Amino acid sequence: MGVLACVTTSAADSGGALKSRFLVTISDKLKIIGLLTLTSLLGACCASAFIHSLMLAVHTFQNNWHLLSLAAPVVGIILAQSLVRWEFNLVILWLNACASHLVGISVGREGAAVQISQLSQAWLVEKLGKIIELKPDLLDWLTRAAVTAGFTAIFLTPWAGLLFGLETGNSHNKLFHEKTKLPLRLLTGGLAAWIGNVVGAAMRTPHWHPDVPTSAQILTLLGSSGPLTPLALKLLLAPVLLIALGLFYRRAEALLVSFTRSHISLQISLPISGLMITIFTHFIGRPLFNNLGLPLLEASLRGHVIASDFFLKLLFLLVSLAGGWLGGFFVPLMSLGGISGTLLAKALGLMPMFGALPGVFALIAARARVPLTCLALSWEMFGWPITVQALPATLLLMAWDWRQNRL
Repeated sequence: MGVLACVTTSAADSGGALKSRFLVTISDKLKIIGLLTLTSLLGACCASAFIHSLMLAVHTFQNNWHLLSLAAPVVGIILAQSLVRWEFNLVILWLNACASHLVGISVGREGAAVQISQLSQAWLVEKLGKIIELKPDLLDWLTRAAVTAGFTAIFLTPWAGLLFGLETGNSHNKLFHEKTKLPLRLLTGGLAAWIGNVVGAAMRTPHWHPDVPTSAQILTLLGSSGPLTPLALKLLLAPVLLIALGLFYRRAEALLVSFTRSHISLQISLPISGLMITIFTHFIGRPLFNNLGLPLLEASLRGHVIASDFFLKLLFLLVSLAGGWLGGFFVPLMSLGGISGTLLAKALGLMPMFGALPGVFALIAARARVPLTCLALSWEMFGWPITVQALPATLLLMAWDWRQNRL
């Protein structure tokens, strides 16, 4: 009887411990889901609000560029002092990026917006860390959730946002060899992407709406473009050449920025590059190459660009990035990709859109090493025919990235 009582007591204790462990596990899971949701909401809201404020600065400059461009050197001096004296944080980045666009500097918005999302997550973690214990592995998940939600809120492309969160900070050979983590990353990334898409739509985030033909119209245009075999070869060759151009650009930008940062301080490079942008703008006589370059991007899709547009936009972009201005390169590089794609299509005897559309994201894929993200962006924004056209070049880029990480 005593033995039976001991066994019963032991079983009850064991069951209670198991039940307790089960409840803790469920509690932990709910806590993680809550943290991921909160981080995604905050990241998406901050990214969307940032884009709204930045586009206000862009429109203000475009309407008053004669006067505002003259302030670029002075603003460069002020921003340099802010970066040197104060710790880099969300507010510093926000103000610096908006001020850069307000005086016509040629930088992007998406890179800064994603960084804003990441910095908002860091702020949230700092506050929550005083209340609950956050493990390092969980911090990585929260960072990826914020980045995914922020990227999705900007473009309203959830599949691309999901892939961006997976590709960021991971080489492809490392990412897809960690098979045990991939399903969970897809699940949490999908939640963050859905939240970002909902927030971006609710806050009406200003994003680029390309006026492109439907997939059926593209197929009709292809059917009337001449013999199939030479046409197919040209269609597949164009993205490959654009990817190669992107790799060359990545190397050139890295060398230029590295040289500038190692030989010239921010207190000098920011005002000097701002003065150069001012001189270039007034010499050209119009603000076509300042800021994001969206008018150039739209013109490239219609085939209304020339070679000088490419070199001038490239000049504005490299001067801005080498000078140390904050904002990133995403949309300006999309403009360069569209222009170079149009020029390449004309050289190959193709309709401009069959170079411009894959070119929009080809240079981004090579520069930022996010080929799957760019492939998804192409599919969600342009339709599956352009995605199929860019697929072989994307696979080649992934193979190149895999080889580089193996060396």
